Amino acid sequence: MACSHSHQFPTAFFNILLDAAYLARLIGLKSIVCGVVAPMIFTLPPSARLSLKHQSEQIKMAQANDALSSNISEVIQGIRQVRFSSLETAWEKRILHFRSKELHCIWSLGLTSSYLAFVTNVGPVLFASISLTTYALQTGQLSPSLAFASLGLFSNIQKVLRDLPSPKASLLQSWVSCQRIQRFLNEPEGPSIPSAYTENTTGVSVEEATLCWPHTASAQDSSEASNFRLRDVNLHFPEGELSVVSGATGSGKSLLLAAILGEATVEAGQVSRPASGRSSEGWIMPGTFALVSQPPWIDNCSIKDNIVFGSPFDASRYAKVLWACALEDDLRNLPNRDLTMAGANGAFLSGGQRWRVALARAIYSRADILLFDDILSAVDTHVARWLLDYTLSGELAQGRTRILATHNPQLCVGKVSYLVHLQNGVVTTASSHISGLEQKPGTLETPKADTATKAMPLEENTTKQEKHRKLQHREGQAETSAFSVWLRYLNAGGGLTISATAVLSVIAHQLTMAGHSWWLARWTSSTTANTAYYIAIYMILSVLLGAVSCFQTVVLYTIGLRASTTLFQQMIHAILRAPLRWIDKTPRGRLLDCFGRDMYTVDHKSSQEVGALLGSIMQLSLIIATK
Repeated sequence: MACSHSHQFPTAFFNILLDAAYLARLIGLKSIVCGVVAPMIFTLPPSARLSLKHQSEQIKMAQANDALSSNISEVIQGIRQVRFSSLETAWEKRILHFRSKELHCIWSLGLTSSYLAFVTNVGPVLFASISLTTYALQTGQLSPSLAFASLGLFSNIQKVLRDLPSPKASLLQSWVSCQRIQRFLNEPEGPSIPSAYTENTTGVSVEEATLCWPHTASAQDSSEASNFRLRDVNLHFPEGELSVVSGATGSGKSLLLAAILGEATVEAGQVSRPASGRSSEGWIMPGTFALVSQPPWIDNCSIKDNIVFGSPFDASRYAKVLWACALEDDLRNLPNRDLTMAGANGAFLSGGQRWRVALARAIYSRADILLFDDILSAVDTHVARWLLDYTLSGELAQGRTRILATHNPQLCVGKVSYLVHLQNGVVTTASSHISGLEQKPGTLETPKADTATKAMPLEENTTKQEKHRKLQHREGQAETSAFSVWLRYLNAGGGLTISATAVLSVIAHQLTMAGHSWWLARWTSSTTANTAYYIAIYMILSVLLGAVSCFQTVVLYTIGLRASTTLFQQMIHAILRAPLRWIDKTPRGRLLDCFGRDMYTVDHKSSQEVGALLGSIMQLSLIIATK
């Protein structure tokens, strides 16, 4: 917004400079100086104070919006837990509390903008009146032709100064936004100490390291998670082999994987990883990572897009991945097979399907190092054995460094090259000698050979593509007419009474503008020499026009804020109590966009659009009535 209005500042400077030069030739430099000095005495101090207050209100509004956005994001991300815990009312009160603070800031900012616009409009009126009065007293006369030509130039200056507050506000808002972005960009790129990571050519290793989860220095967090550390870690994961990290829940398995990825804080020691960016002639790119997290992350797109995920599509590799991850039978039972939408966070898939889709994405990827966070515990026992035999140890995994975190290493008998066991924040076992890893009685059996069916590529035809397009969510398509939308907006803004007040304020503004123009026309056509009388009436009408414009702005702001308050309350109430099926189908990003960009439009833009629409209608009616 600031960039789109930035050209108005140099344009305004040259317009004012040229108009002032023409005025100096018409009424003299002395008259102009008197006209500038006197308004500065009366308007510059309040204008400066209002400008500073406007900037302060911008900062306060940004802070209030940040607090509201963080709470909305938190409740939307955990909306299922909110519903299961019956905390809808508590969260609604909490969010409406932050919303009321934001609306208070918006209202204060609107009033400050209105007062600033009024002062900005009154300044040029005083400038014109005092300049012409000074000239008349100096020369003893002021002809209508000279007065009208001068008033035309004064009107140009007034228009320029009247239009400047809007781009100035955009510039201030942009400056506040740039400062916030800069603070974010100044944050460290990662929580780990840069010198703690080195590159090598012999796989992943951790040497004399102390690891902990990231935390800020100013955070007063004494939770168990923030204080937990893995100490004196010395590990060397063999390159191109399967390694297993075992341990009870909370022993630090996920923390170790995060440290390998570079997402944990290395307080001491160092972590060595293969150098990335090396040339590769095959599919695998050396030094790159893929992670199957816990819980698995699924994008709101088709299953196929989740698996391919931006990598080049290879039909043969894709078919092998589906077979290795035991997804073929699942896809046959889905309405559109691999083109079926997964839903937000995999809402349309079962728990085991989400894990296997995420696993398939990692196996299909070009990553050289694969990290798996306890993927076997989320699937059935026979599926776990299949994944171990044909995914983690199969053809597609050969030559890739694989690190599996699990609390049940007995599943991996005969497949593991390196075993790590964690307990109470220390490494109790780190060895390639795994003869002591015995399979418990009654555990899994290797699947029979005839269950491993041949990998068959899924068919691709037009009718699948058509179904896929029909399943795509269509955003931005209005289901109701524009008139009904505006009618609902006006009803939310206060109904008939407040709408009638807004119409009357617009009519008063248009009538004052028409009277202002009519008085100029009468002045120029007058044959009398009573210039002081015409100047006095002109000055009164100009000040009245500024006051009516300020009143119209306040009325429209009132409608806008009342409408946004009502619509926001209805929206948050409906979303917090929406059916879980609708919540699962609707992307979280779309909900956040409704509370972000859409509510910004309702808060700041809609009232202005209503005023512009009513003003155009009234202006057109006056033109038709006077013809």
